Amino acid sequence: MTMTNPMWSVALRELRYHRGRYIATLLAIAISVGFMAAASIVTATEGSALGKQLSAKFTEADIIVTVQNAPEDLTVKDVTAAIKSTPGISSTQVLEDTMSVVETSVKAQVVTAVELPLPGFRWASLLYGQWPEEPNQVAISRQTADALKVGTGDEVTALGTPGWLVVGITAEGRNRLSGDNMYVAAGTFARQDASPMGFDWLVASADDVHVTQRALRAALAELDVAASVRTSHVAIDDAVKDAMKDVNAFKYILWAFAGIALVVGAITVSNTFTILLTQRRRQIGLLRCVGATGSQVQRSVLGEAFVVGLLGSLFGVGLAAALAAIVGLVTGSIAWGISLPLRDVTIAVALGLIITVLACAAPSRQATKVPVLQAMQSADVSVSTSRLSLVRIIACSVLTLAGATLCALSIKNPGSSFMMAIMGAALVSLGVLFGARIFVPPLLKVLGGLTGHLRPSAGVAAKNVVRDPRRASATATALMLAIGLVVTLQVGAASMQATINAQIAAAYPIDLWVRGTVDGAGQLSAVPNGVSSRLADVPGVSASVRLSCREITMGEGPTAKTRSLCRYDPSIAEVAPGQPSQLPDGAVLVPARSGFPKAGTRATMVGLDGAPVTGVAVTGKLAAQVGAVFVPPALYDAIGGPSTDGFVVLLRVADRDNIMPVMRAFDKAIGGDTSVFQGGALSQKYAYDKIMSILVSITTGLLAVAVLIALVGVSNTLTLSVIERQKESAILRALGFKRGQLRAMLLTEALLLTLVSALVGVAFGAFFGWLGTNALTVQIDGPNAASTGTIMAIDWGATLGLLGVLVAAAALASLLPGRRAAQASPVEALAQDVS
Repeated sequence: MTMTNPMWSVALRELRYHRGRYIATLLAIAISVGFMAAASIVTATEGSALGKQLSAKFTEADIIVTVQNAPEDLTVKDVTAAIKSTPGISSTQVLEDTMSVVETSVKAQVVTAVELPLPGFRWASLLYGQWPEEPNQVAISRQTADALKVGTGDEVTALGTPGWLVVGITAEGRNRLSGDNMYVAAGTFARQDASPMGFDWLVASADDVHVTQRALRAALAELDVAASVRTSHVAIDDAVKDAMKDVNAFKYILWAFAGIALVVGAITVSNTFTILLTQRRRQIGLLRCVGATGSQVQRSVLGEAFVVGLLGSLFGVGLAAALAAIVGLVTGSIAWGISLPLRDVTIAVALGLIITVLACAAPSRQATKVPVLQAMQSADVSVSTSRLSLVRIIACSVLTLAGATLCALSIKNPGSSFMMAIMGAALVSLGVLFGARIFVPPLLKVLGGLTGHLRPSAGVAAKNVVRDPRRASATATALMLAIGLVVTLQVGAASMQATINAQIAAAYPIDLWVRGTVDGAGQLSAVPNGVSSRLADVPGVSASVRLSCREITMGEGPTAKTRSLCRYDPSIAEVAPGQPSQLPDGAVLVPARSGFPKAGTRATMVGLDGAPVTGVAVTGKLAAQVGAVFVPPALYDAIGGPSTDGFVVLLRVADRDNIMPVMRAFDKAIGGDTSVFQGGALSQKYAYDKIMSILVSITTGLLAVAVLIALVGVSNTLTLSVIERQKESAILRALGFKRGQLRAMLLTEALLLTLVSALVGVAFGAFFGWLGTNALTVQIDGPNAASTGTIMAIDWGATLGLLGVLVAAAALASLLPGRRAAQASPVEALAQDVS
């Protein structure tokens, strides 16, 4: 008769009758698995919602036409006419929209202003009111109306001008990563004479959709237009895939962190099962006395771990889904439903189960090795006397050195910088993890020596915390991982934000710019004087300059193209720091893209009324951002032809971190004037900062659970310490130690473990945060990354706040073990030892 079935029954009885013993283990598993599952569920939900919202404009059309390239003289009106004349087309409309700010006297909201689609193409529905039909009428979403506290009949400021009447409230899904829509009357933007590149056309087909697709491709090819002609289903799928592609990169980064969190959980589970098995020493001894073998007892314990791991993993998935719902409520993505990626969730559950069983293997094996007679006695202090293994020291040194080498190589290797940084960080982390036994006890001794003389309880705590170096190192390792994880995110996010802002400033030297229009005859219209003067007076604008420009023909023969040419003004250096005060004689500043002369080649320019003039092409960010060619004053005059003063106005903002008020005032200054176009780095920086703040907030919330897991491990370590030191605690009480002193002793032990972990975790977390930012920058920008470099930034408020929370949490973690030690009777503890 075997003991297999009876031992399984023992395992189930333990789970049923001693549920409280497994709460810490269940919590650690649930948080670890929930971290990984949440990374997938939250990103899948947000990405899917973002894609669905961005593609909502395609839902009522049959075909979507997106112009990717077109001849310079072709306009939106020409493409619309070509689409309308294509056989099989029942109706079509170009989508016209722009980013704007809608505001009241007390609040503002960034929206996408959309010209009202035709009835057959409208994807939003009215809750009440009507669609805008007259100029200065708008329909806004319910979310925008609630945020601004307005309704139909109220007036708002939109597109930079006051007096817009809200005539309708719409119902449609939203996501904070993309914002809400605001609908204006058809014809508001008046862009029919603009270039068609980048515009989308909604098309309704009267015939078979695929037949109409082929006809549209042929019609556009006759105009020499390169365009994407997709069915609405394909366009929607592409939008969702593009959105998911962006968030999946973020998900994989989170999964890398979640893998480390699983390791933290495994350490905590291992320590917790060590406590449980220590508490059951006599029970295990009795089972061995009645015939159970060591392997049968071990299988019974592993069975407990399997059940606890499965329940904890499933509970973690539930927590992840609840977190995704909460995040969805905050961002608005809940309107599109929660996406549950089954493959990712199954992997998370399986990993949680495997990690739990593996983490329990060592404690269960160790418990069965205790002799039966010794197991029948109470637990006593078990001081680890094992020496450091030379193999461990060599292995950890090799891992750390190899990782540091890869980290150093990743700094300037654009080909595989990110992968090298990940591998290097992983090797360094493994070296630190496995080497914690080498440096944690000495650090604890140093800190303990600094605090040991303060009071008797602190002196005892300083000695007790290194009583078992192996367990103290394991607990500190869990905390180091958790703290390092959070600091990595904080430093990485702050560094990424500072680096990208610096790159935006370098790539887009002009904060804000406006330019006039060009008609079909090549006549330039200047930015109205009233608009440019109001722009110069915008609070926060520190400098502005009006440029003289003319229309020219650049190039010769069939490759010649019409361009806007501007006179390079010395004041540009004031508006765009880093730009030269003047161009070299004969230089022609052009964008570094196709269609323009390459740097160092001859550039031929012909004014509308002048002879050909040549210069040497020089590429620059200023020309690329404004979309114009710049030449020195002498060369500008030599080209000749009609000149328009104030065709381009450049502005500089003193404080790039205070964006929203400047953008609002900027829109007001333009006043809805459709004769000017606007752009600049400020809007890009605002959009990036908004997305980063949301993503970092969500990620910080996810990563905070790793700290919670590690603090559960601190509490477990102290609990095990209390169990093993019953006789010692009793002797201390008999010698005069009070209950408060015992609690203070355990609090000091918790603080020492936390402080050592914090020192190491913050140091490595700050380095890994900078390393990851640098690797991403080098990987994306390649050799160009050196132009700005990676800026290391630390959010000191968040980092110091984390340390404060850790100190408070360490105090809380010591409460239950301290209470247990303080309530134990000295007489009973000493009696158990001699019984």
